[in-house]
Amino acid sequence: MRGLLAVRLATILAVHHRLLYDTENRLWDLVAEAEGPQWSAAQDLALGVTPGTGGAADRAALDLYAATARRTRELLDAEQSAVVRLALETAGIRQLPLT
Repeated sequence: MRGLLAVRLATILAVHHRLLYDTENRLWDLVAEAEGPQWSAAQDLALGVTPGTGGAADRAALDLYAATARRTRELLDAEQSAVVRLALETAGIRQLPLT
């Protein structure tokens, strides 16, 4: 599930950044470039590119979710924001206010 989350979040941000790509590997590189080093490190850990424990890789995928939610929050309606807020709270991530 961690890998699916990491892969799908990159696709959302590719649309958000209006990135065109021809392969998934290129997608991940372009999104990492657009989002910066924190995203890149979390993405590599979540996708298993960088070795790490299961717990650290899981947390990295959740960090990607939080970053994607932060980047796209203005696109969410009230119900979607509530779902994202609940997901973040369930994951123990409280630093992202969604209004």
